[in-house]
Amino acid sequence: MQCTYYENIDPQYYSSPNGMTLVQARENFIYFGAVDKSSVQFLEANRLELYSKPNESSG
Repeated sequence: MQCTYYENIDPQYYSSPNGMTLVQARENFIYFGAVDKSSVQFLEANRLELYSKPNESSG
């Protein structure tokens, strides 16, 4: 039986293509705002303004 993405829902499962677990990816996103520290250089400086949801109270 071939293993598929849907069979590996454990956040601690190491993903060879991604080179990390889902837990590691989430921690990196919280800490760096990216998948890893070396990727930060490719982010837009104003990314929070560009991609944040509009404030509902400002109409």
